[in-house]
Amino acid sequence: MGIDAETIVRDARWLSHRLIDGGRALRFVEADREAQRSATFLDDASLGDDRTRIDMSLTALSTVAGTAPVGPCYIFHSAFARSTLLARAMDIPGIAMGLKEPIILNDAAELHRQRRLAPDVLNLVVWLLSRPLTPGETVVIKPSNVVNPLMERLMRTSPDAKALLLYRDLPSYLRSIARKGMFGRAWARRSFQAIRQAAPFEMGFSDADMFAQTDLQVAAVGWLVQHGLFAALARAIPDRVRLLDAASLVTDRRSTFAAAAAWFGLAIDDATIDEIVGGPAFSEDSKRIGERFGNDERPESPVDDAEIEMVTQWALAVATHVGLGLDFGPRLIDGA
Repeated sequence: MGIDAETIVRDARWLSHRLIDGGRALRFVEADREAQRSATFLDDASLGDDRTRIDMSLTALSTVAGTAPVGPCYIFHSAFARSTLLARAMDIPGIAMGLKEPIILNDAAELHRQRRLAPDVLNLVVWLLSRPLTPGETVVIKPSNVVNPLMERLMRTSPDAKALLLYRDLPSYLRSIARKGMFGRAWARRSFQAIRQAAPFEMGFSDADMFAQTDLQVAAVGWLVQHGLFAALARAIPDRVRLLDAASLVTDRRSTFAAAAAWFGLAIDDATIDEIVGGPAFSEDSKRIGERFGNDERPESPVDDAEIEMVTQWALAVATHVGLGLDFGPRLIDGA
């Protein structure tokens, strides 16, 4: 297929999809707005195998890409925090587009973990992800939570980037994992393993200690690590980050969405806000398009509230021991 690097980088329908060959090349997948909108996440499983893919060397791309990334906005999150809902709500043609967990950032986070992520590679990845599908749109990127160790580097790449740090309280987070049964508990262990090296505090747990802990204890420590990373980012660049309790996306959706849009600098009138908060982004399940919102709250497995309470109290004691304050940073909404 005779498509050159300049054609690729000038057309955001060529989604920068994977870092390959140790970051020396990038893989692009052709995905128009509807394809990106309908995919749960921007990964191979959601986009499908039938899309055109093209590989380009870093050298070829660097000669035609922009010299500095256009600042995107970010929705960083600690998982199970309705971040997909918020990113989906940012699909506002002519104004903004939300990118839901582009997997190329997972690749970048893995290279970062291995200390092999070169600044020029990260700059290029951010620049490519920041290309709007329609001229003038703001790109809102929602990375996977395993990308959180890379948050500060991403923000430093674009001096004008802004971020929301979206979270759920610990009991709600643990309850979401418990509801998903074996798969949720296995996910919690994998997620912790992906970020444990980035913990901004000394946990005091050996590998043997972690192996001996219950699944929900491991999940709780992972939640503490995520919040430690949020706290570090809030200290580093407080003027460009805001914290948001995900519960307000349900209890006060209109005001919360309006505040998020304003923080990202999106010019949206009241009628558009009403249309969005009354539309499918807030009424459908973010991960099961077409199903009513709230199905993810339906237990797939029994939840032991006593276990949730015990693990929560244990984790709060750990937070105190390591000096992690859980009330930190500027908030998008007072009390949220």
